[in-house]
Amino acid sequence: MKGNFSGDIKLGPVLGYIGECKRTKKGLTRIYKALEQDNADFLFARDDGKETVAVMRMETLISILLEAGWLNE
Repeated sequence: MKGNFSGDIKLGPVLGYIGECKRTKKGLTRIYKALEQDNADFLFARDDGKETVAVMRMETLISILLEAGWLNE
């Protein structure tokens, strides 16, 4: 659905980025295991024929936003 009701998170009227929030009981286990490998800060992944996606822990995102000056403590 597009329009005023799309997305769970919106980053500013100028940037225009839309985010989705998802929660599952166990559906993300492989992603968590991949992040735990070598204590990775973020993960780049893709299925065959799909585009690459980036995943990171919330604490990593907050740290990056703080360092960039895009978030106040």
